[in-house]
Amino acid sequence: MLHEIKLPEGFKIELYATEVENARSLAQGPEGVIFVGSRNEGKVYAVVDEDGDWKSDKTYVLAENLNMPNGVAYRDGDLYIAEVSKVSVMREIDAKLSNPPEMQTIRADFLMRNITVGNTSLLAQMISCTCQSVRLATCV
Repeated sequence: MLHEIKLPEGFKIELYATEVENARSLAQGPEGVIFVGSRNEGKVYAVVDEDGDWKSDKTYVLAENLNMPNGVAYRDGDLYIAEVSKVSVMREIDAKLSNPPEMQTIRADFLMRNITVGNTSLLAQMISCTCQSVRLATCV
């Protein structure tokens, strides 16, 4: 499949991680950990490159049996996870990859879409149908 992607001259593409099923959205922490929402798998992963070779060395399952975790966002050590009808957070995730903290629900009125956390401490949710709109919610 990768060989079918046409890249500009001087670029190359390689697989970074193969242990993650149905990757849907990504967020990167400051130490290079890639957090992955898997949507159809119902899991959220942390993928770690321990030796700096741009390939994953370890994959942690942070949460499973979730309801389509479509969006992930990282801010100040916390991982935000958007499911079909709620947004949850895993506090201080960086130090707890092998023993992840419990998820805390911070919004229960969410419609499944992507999320992002900006420098204004707002959580943005994109809603798509026949039109596009953006709702902003305060990050807790």
